[in-house]
Formats: sequence, structure tokens, C-alpha cells
Amino acid sequence: MFWNGLLHSRCRLTNYPVVESATCSSAFKPCWDEYIQNVTMDPESYKCLPDENDDPSWTQSSSPWFTKGPQDCIWPIDNSDERVCSLSGKGGHKCSPLYGSTSGAVNRTCGSNFDRFGNPRFINTIEPYGYPRMKSGNFIEGLNWGFTNYDSFPSAFLTTFQAITLEGWTDVMYQIIDAWAMVPTVAIFCVQVILCGYIVLNLVLAVISKSLDDLEDDNIESDKAVVLIVPEENGSTSADNGLDHFRSAADKQARENRLCSSTLKEFMDSNKRSVFIMVCILLNTVVLSIDHYGIKEETAELLENLNTIFTIIFVIDVILCNVAFGITVYWR
Repeated sequence: MFWNGLLHSRCRLTNYPVVESATCSSAFKPCWDEYIQNVTMDPESYKCLPDENDDPSWTQSSSPWFTKGPQDCIWPIDNSDERVCSLSGKGGHKCSPLYGSTSGAVNRTCGSNFDRFGNPRFINTIEPYGYPRMKSGNFIEGLNWGFTNYDSFPSAFLTTFQAITLEGWTDVMYQIIDAWAMVPTVAIFCVQVILCGYIVLNLVLAVISKSLDDLEDDNIESDKAVVLIVPEENGSTSADNGLDHFRSAADKQARENRLCSSTLKEFMDSNKRSVFIMVCILLNTVVLSIDHYGIKEETAELLENLNTIFTIIFVIDVILCNVAFGITVYWR
């Protein structure tokens, strides 16, 4: 859990939390911009707690954010910067001064709505943002609305599961790089994707494929069963009944087999098709892995088109498999 609370840090417009405006209760009102401007010009007058923002001697229970409890304060965020920042200073994104404001340069600070022990700094009301105040640090689309994090086992499991499915794993990796460190983060995510994304998932697919093959063999053996003819008391035999039963089963099987030809079934069961699909999977994985932070719009559009092509190929393959082997056999 060394990434616990890591993805809540954002670049702040003041060096410490400040009290919420007493006259402007919504960040969507015009008065809010005036309040933020006043705060950045004279943050000392709005300081939330008289204590230092952080102290190495504090413990979880001695932190003022624990002893005094959550406060009716906020820590203004630089909304123009949607990246998480590095609290330790070792990550890839640091909060440099912000120039161009009416009050001159604003010395931004990397901060979190939680202290370094996980104590919440603020009361969790929906004011002034319209959603819980404690989520203001990562409740944006660029940070997956705060759902991908390592704060708890369920959220860490969800984030890890997203990574091994190769869906948006680079976004999470870049967030960790910004907040923690580059080299170990890249190493951890590469090992995670290779071990879980390829080996484990392929083992699961192999077990499913083996089960389908065994099921198909059982169906072939059942089709070769012999219908027994037993004499009846009235001197006739059950040949007619057995023959009718056999014909009924044969007609039913014929109706199912009519959906596909033997040529299509042989092709879908051939090594050429398996190699082609495996190559498409590998190429699609490469396309998905090329996505990175700061990618050009033209490159992103090209990758999106390639991903759409591979998706169409996979959909067509599934449809042909259902036609060749039958829906019941394929999905059983």
C-alpha cells in the first residue's frame, strides 16, 4: 500500500488550506473568482489553522487535522493543471510558480485534501463544488473521476484489474510517475501487464478452449450412438419408433449444421485462423500500448482507427465461430 493516498495531490494556489468564503458558497458563482483572487493575494488572512501545514514530528493521532477534526476550509486548486503532483518532490510533476495573474506570480504548492497520515482535512459537504469536498482533488475526467487509486484494497483491485485488461493502464501509470517516481513505476507496470495481462489471461483462455474441445468431442461421440431395436409384445418391433427417433435427431442436427458449411468449420478450426487472430491480438496490444501522455491528436486519431479495425475483426471472428460451431456449442 505504498501508493496509498498518492493520487490525491494537486497543485494548489496557496501554501496551506484556507477558510471557505462566508459570502460565496458556490464555486459556480461570479463572486467565487473574486474570493480566490483575494485568497491568493493575502493567504495569511484566510489561513485555516494556525499550525504548520506539516511537521515531521507529527503522528497520525497528534496531527492537528486529527485532534481538531475536519475543518470548514478548502485548498484552492489550479484547475488549469489537471495532473497529480509529487508531494515528495521525486515524481515527474512539480508545481512551479504560476505567472500571468493579476496579483503577480503565484507560488503554487503540491497538496492533498488528506494529510500524510490519511486524516481528512475538510468537512465532506457538497459546498462549494457541488460534489463532496474531499473529492475535489481528483474528481475530474482526466483523473478518471477518482475511481482509479490505491487508497483501499477494493479500489486498488479495480485499478489493477483495469491495468491487466490493458484498458487505460497508461493513464494510471503516468499519474503514478507524476506523483511518485518514473523508473520503478514503469518497471512495476510492465511486470504487472506482462505477467497478468498476457500469461494469466492466456492461461484462462487455454482452459476455456480445452473445455470447449472436450465438449465438442463428447458431442461427436454421442452422434455415433446406436439405436437399439427391441421386440414389442404385439409381434412388431420398436424399429419404427427407434428409426423415427433417429430421424428426428438427424433432422434437428441437420437444421443446426445447415447454418454453416463444413468448409467454414474447417477454416475456423484451422491453425491459419488461430495464427491470424493471435497476430491481431498482439498488434492490437501494441496499438493500445502506444498511447501516452501528451500524444498528438493526429497520432491519437490513427490509433483509434486501428483499434476500431481490430475490434471489427474480432467481432467478425466471433460471428463466424457461432455460425461454424453453433451458438449452443460455442457458448456452452
